[in-house]
Amino acid sequence: MSTARVYATSAWRDAKDNLWAADPGLIRLRQGLRAATAVGTTILVQWIASKIVGVDGKAAVLHILLGAIVALTATNGIKELHRSSTVKTCAGVPFSAGFGVSLSYVVTHHPAATVPMFMVVVFIAVWVRRFGARWQTWGTTFFFGFFLNVFIKLPAHTAPSVFVALVVSAAWIAILLTTALHVDQRKLFVRTVSALRARMRSTVAAALAVIDTNGSRRTVAQLRQELAKATDAALLLDGLLADERSLPRGASPGVLRRWIVDLELGIDEVSSATLDLVRRAAAGDADARAALPAVRSTLETLGWADADAARTDARNLLDRHRQLQPVRRLVSGDRLLIDAVDDWTSGRIRMQEASAQGPGADFVPKVTLAGWSLPGSAGPAAVAIKTAHGNRRWIPLRLTTRHAVQLAVTAGVAVELGRLVSPDRYYWAVVTAFLMFTGAATASETARKAIGSMAGTFVGIWIAMSLEQLTAGNLAVSVSIMVACIFFAQYYAQVSSLVSRLFMTVALGQMFGLIEPALEHNLLLTRLGETVIGGLTGIVASAVILRVSTIDTQRAARHALLIRLAELLDRCADPTSHPRTDGDTLAAAIAVDEAARQLSAVAGSHIRPIMLDSEAAGRTQRVTILRLCAAGGRAVAQAVYRTEPPLPPGVSAACTELSAECRRLAGLARLGKATTPPDGPVPQRISDILGAERDDQHVVLYVRIQRLADSLGLLSPVHST
Repeated sequence: MSTARVYATSAWRDAKDNLWAADPGLIRLRQGLRAATAVGTTILVQWIASKIVGVDGKAAVLHILLGAIVALTATNGIKELHRSSTVKTCAGVPFSAGFGVSLSYVVTHHPAATVPMFMVVVFIAVWVRRFGARWQTWGTTFFFGFFLNVFIKLPAHTAPSVFVALVVSAAWIAILLTTALHVDQRKLFVRTVSALRARMRSTVAAALAVIDTNGSRRTVAQLRQELAKATDAALLLDGLLADERSLPRGASPGVLRRWIVDLELGIDEVSSATLDLVRRAAAGDADARAALPAVRSTLETLGWADADAARTDARNLLDRHRQLQPVRRLVSGDRLLIDAVDDWTSGRIRMQEASAQGPGADFVPKVTLAGWSLPGSAGPAAVAIKTAHGNRRWIPLRLTTRHAVQLAVTAGVAVELGRLVSPDRYYWAVVTAFLMFTGAATASETARKAIGSMAGTFVGIWIAMSLEQLTAGNLAVSVSIMVACIFFAQYYAQVSSLVSRLFMTVALGQMFGLIEPALEHNLLLTRLGETVIGGLTGIVASAVILRVSTIDTQRAARHALLIRLAELLDRCADPTSHPRTDGDTLAAAIAVDEAARQLSAVAGSHIRPIMLDSEAAGRTQRVTILRLCAAGGRAVAQAVYRTEPPLPPGVSAACTELSAECRRLAGLARLGKATTPPDGPVPQRISDILGAERDDQHVVLYVRIQRLADSLGLLSPVHST
């Protein structure tokens, strides 16, 4: 094969990996295509409907835009996997949006009612989210129906034709989402598996970069990021196991869960062993330095060669450098990955007996997906509200009620302040605040979304103004740009509020050009001012009114992780329970991974400046250690699974001791003040337990238990006095 062809093949392979890894299951791509298709086709359908009912001129344009935006809102909210659920949700959209439109006539005819009406509407739209995703969709369409008619000001006598437009949009969206845009659950699962494998290869590439740079801080951080992304893809897969229609034909959810855990453990072992070897080499270990070239070759073969070549390289590496414990760990992880991938590609996974989950047994997923995505921080935030101390708990309101109150107050203040910028376009400030509180649970998350929204709007306005000359008077070009921008706005919605808002602002610029071409510049600049007002008002409200503290939420997430880890260790310590006959142990391992992911997500949302938060560095370090503990717990569970019952002596006692330490740490109000227990450091206690009973047959299990003990010991470094 020529050099050019090899290069092209490698580039194409890497491009596919990057696409799969960046968007597990191609969920964001599908969401962008759904939104763009829904808006583009709804515009055409609404145009045909307007001709049929006899609406023309500017009124037709307004009806079309109203129907298109309601269709966009509904499409974004409806993420049902079952057609019947999709139809039920779509059936309620005309009534929720129509109710919002009806209330907007009150504002049109009674300006004095503007502030209380906006406050009532946003309160209801947010409060109903407690009833589930369907009600969240109806609440959102209710709000946007109200807002859109306040914006476009359709007269009351057009109410029947407006309702017809809403029915047409909802019916068309129901048709699209149950036919051309319906999500095939089995294909979604297979695409997510491809994403997990791509992220595994990205992690191997990051490990190679660590070797090439002699363990630089940047490449080590990149390796840890890739490991976290691989875990996220694995958790997404576990969430999809809840529905049998997602599974490959003949595959058991229990077997698939075991397969997922094997993949996670394999990549953890490969990564941690590579780091250990690089550190040993940097410290002057001649054997480790001599092994690195062979390790590099083995990793390249693992990532991009066939299974036979990968097994051969792993065997040769072990034969030449067996004396190095990290090499033995790396080869163990290497073989685990090769076997797991081979089980999937050969189809053997469909023929394996579900020994970890008996036939007919109820399978309980440990990850409850939000639509097609992993859940956010709402769970830990709700727990934090119940357990917080001090003035943050003085009113025991649920999270949705708190957000509803915060947003209602924000709406009232934003309307009054927005009128100072524009007496006619004040409602953009309320829209900004409404979008800020969507998908954000804590005060820091709300502030981050607000800052991203303001920055994205600022940049998007100048782009929209630059496009004015290109699109002026050209309906086809304006609609095409608007639809394309809607695609990118939805594609980046889960990645960056700044980028998403930038594209949405450009789309709105095209919409303004269709409605009021002469006022497009003024409308865009007005929207910037209103966005700033809405963003700043929302930030203040979320921080002052019934605040959901990010620090309290992080403590709740940390407590949940330690308790889940303790439960996993209890399963491993129970001599009557074994993963080969009891799927609860592997389920507990997945629960630990999910708790660790939520902790990292909450910790990453902090926005307080470092000069105002002297404990920020310590919290970051503790989160890193806790993720190591989570990986260590999963490694222990997997080693227990691979050990024939009964368990070797000392393992049950060691796991019980580690479980007790996890519960002790979970009970501390401030983990940063943890001290060494009176009976001595946990690593030493575990070493004493295992040292008396250790045998050569179960070295891997003993090493993993000791490694977990060492990680837990890092959380209580201060000796008690």
